[in-house]
Amino acid sequence: MLEQKSAAVFESECKKMKMICDSDTPLGVLHDFLMALKGEVVERMQKAQKQEEEFAKEQMKPSEVCDGS
Repeated sequence: MLEQKSAAVFESECKKMKMICDSDTPLGVLHDFLMALKGEVVERMQKAQKQEEEFAKEQMKPSEVCDGS
């Protein structure tokens, strides 16, 4: 048996992301979900930035020279 449900669709400007919600989803639930998603994205950005900083520090260290002894 088929069931029809109405939904709200949110799409990014670049068309690469889409979120589909039941139309009766309370706005508070939608807000909480988006804030949790934002937290995940911020954590990933901070981790990537830390890795980039560590890589830059490694590049700035003087290279070890092997004198052959």
